[in-house]
Amino acid sequence: MPKDERRAQSHEIAKRVRPALAAIAAKYGAAVAVAEVPPGPPVLQTLVAEIYAPDEQSRLKLATQVREIFRSTPGVVDVDWYVEAEQPKTILHIDQAKAALQGSPKPPLHAQFRWRHRATPLL
Repeated sequence: MPKDERRAQSHEIAKRVRPALAAIAAKYGAAVAVAEVPPGPPVLQTLVAEIYAPDEQSRLKLATQVREIFRSTPGVVDVDWYVEAEQPKTILHIDQAKAALQGSPKPPLHAQFRWRHRATPLL
């Protein structure tokens, strides 16, 4: 609704709807951010921490600590991070000899499997 047609400011509306949306997201293990478009140039987030470390394990450990600091800081809401969660992977090894005996050369067999299992990521 345009601001000249409503009584509440966008910040008030965001504060009012954020708890309900956060509860819904938590119920489904999702993340939600209620964002207000700030004046000025576009920005990624209000607060951003880029974490660098000598290895991935150290980086994730430090990033987890920073995320917890953000979560426990009064006034900081909608804490999120851009770390991809572990995903299950399935690796299939095709027995070339058996596939050849069935008249299925490797490339068409891979294509057929990918088509049948489009929602399944393959390595």
